[in-house]
Amino acid sequence: MANDTIEFIKKSRDFRQFWYGQIISQMGDKVHSLAVLWLVYQWTNSGFAVGIIMIATSLPAVLLGPVAGEFADNKDRKHIMVITDIIRGIIVLILAVLSFMSILNLPILIVATILIAINAAFFNPATLSIIPNLVEEKDLTRANALNQSTANLSGVVGLLLGSGLIAAIGASLAFLFNGLSFFLSAYYIGKVVYEHKVVERVGTYLENLKSGFKLALAQPLVKSMFIPLIVINFFFSSLVVILPVIAQGEFSTGAAGLGVMMASYTIGMFLGSVVMSVIDVKDNAGKFSIAGLLLIGLGFGIIGYFEELYTTIVFLSIAGFGLNVTNICLITIYQKILDNDIRGKVFGIITAASLSLQPISYGIVGYVTELMDPFLIFLVSGGVILLTAIQMTTNRKLVTV
Repeated sequence: MANDTIEFIKKSRDFRQFWYGQIISQMGDKVHSLAVLWLVYQWTNSGFAVGIIMIATSLPAVLLGPVAGEFADNKDRKHIMVITDIIRGIIVLILAVLSFMSILNLPILIVATILIAINAAFFNPATLSIIPNLVEEKDLTRANALNQSTANLSGVVGLLLGSGLIAAIGASLAFLFNGLSFFLSAYYIGKVVYEHKVVERVGTYLENLKSGFKLALAQPLVKSMFIPLIVINFFFSSLVVILPVIAQGEFSTGAAGLGVMMASYTIGMFLGSVVMSVIDVKDNAGKFSIAGLLLIGLGFGIIGYFEELYTTIVFLSIAGFGLNVTNICLITIYQKILDNDIRGKVFGIITAASLSLQPISYGIVGYVTELMDPFLIFLVSGGVILLTAIQMTTNRKLVTV
């Protein structure tokens, strides 16, 4: 199966260019995320402030997801990705300059984060929608897994590199690195060649969005997964807010410890992607997605129970492994069952729905970390994710796909 993956890479020229762009962009994103989280916690020493910056990161995807998905069906997906990469690159380079001049502050960072997230809200549905345009249906699982695995590996490098850059001269170099990575990503994605099929639209965007919701809900599997995905994302989101708190407060490991914990989680995601790229799930994608969720719940629960640094590092890897198994299987399932002319719109709606409570989660968890043991939040979150995964085993539409 590994040889099949190598042959797939060799023959898939346009997917390969897209893949290069994603690798570079993901590395820059991880450097950037680490710099932002560390800066905010250093400035404020507050989990609530970290929650606020994460709300700024996630809320645009919830509010704009359906519109962005409609856009991805109606416009050239490659052009959307290139333009949004260039805009994000400019914004992040401005942050680098402000940081170097020591005039960057929390309000500026929040505004920049919102602008970056708005562009990401348009970039992501286009990314998910274009992959089936670049590869044959039989190669979808391999393409999604390969894309995720290399993105995760570059993410690990980015996190470790980011912690070194921050330790060396602060956040300025980290922002500079990410800004340049967006321009490189735009360069490679710009080399992709594919046939864009213009979808004729009748009516306003609002009318088309309403029809998009109807089309999404008309898919029995999509409809049945709405509530479970909302619940899982709400409790999974606690991870991002808690890690800076326990790195600094519980373990006293500083930026290096935060980088290692985030890297271990990303290593787990990489391993999950590698496994999914070399195995043939056939008609078991639904079962694999549930198994991945069980691993996430188990990992969170054990982290919360033992409250130890090395246990946290190991089981963050296990949770990351489970996350990518689930993500790859669900993305592939949706790509197969959705027609090309509605794929972007439905992906945008699914993303907005599944992330709809994520900003609330960031705010609540950020506030609660200042009132109670953050490991208890891990324990509760893991328990809820486990129960939701167990409930999903009764979803015949999922376990038989």
